[in-house]
Amino acid sequence: MSTTTSGSATPGGGSVGEPFVKSIGMAIVVEVIAGAVIAIFAFSPDTDDIVVDDPATAHPTDDYRIEPNTWPDDESEPETEPEPEPEPEPEPTPDPLADISVGDCITRDGDGQYMPTGCDEGTLMVLERIQGENDSAYCSEWEFYNGSIVIREYPDSPDVLLCLRIQYPDDMGYAQVDHCMYASGPDGDMTFAFADCDSSNIYIVGRTYEYGDTDYCGDYGWATWQSGDFPDYAYTVCFAWW
Repeated sequence: MSTTTSGSATPGGGSVGEPFVKSIGMAIVVEVIAGAVIAIFAFSPDTDDIVVDDPATAHPTDDYRIEPNTWPDDESEPETEPEPEPEPEPEPTPDPLADISVGDCITRDGDGQYMPTGCDEGTLMVLERIQGENDSAYCSEWEFYNGSIVIREYPDSPDVLLCLRIQYPDDMGYAQVDHCMYASGPDGDMTFAFADCDSSNIYIVGRTYEYGDTDYCGDYGWATWQSGDFPDYAYTVCFAWW
């Protein structure tokens, strides 16, 4: 149910149909909806109580701005930093023996590094250079061969086998038991050379690879030697006079 109000013209210039609520300051509207009563009260304050701000002194509403959402969408791919570029591999240090040739000699520095050198006493002479091999058995055909070095080139070059022989002060360094030799010079500074047994004056009766092991020789004569760079090639050789 609804209530409608109307009115006739009144003195003072009021128009026909002017709402009744304006004349009495209040309207009551009552509606019944589905068995429930809803009362709506509307109050119209006296117009004398309304205050209108002067535009010259009015304070504008604060300016609120909504910043755009900077959070990534839940379904977006997570940002990942690019992987750093791999550092280039350092240039390999050339092996000091890479260019060594047959007849050249090798020494060892204070750090144990093999280095080319002049062919003085106590150095290693290159007898053969074999490309693509690393088995010292290939050197065994050489007379008085007694060492080898394998050069491992970087990165893909084949191995190089160097067959070596120590540079002893004289033939005594290579002598073995029953070899005949000729000894010359004063005691303490003798020189020894291979000789036919018919023309020799000593023969070898013993050998050890220890420097200064004269007790090993007993009553026989002896000769001993050691290299400063390659002490493993030391010897003490015992001999007898004919």
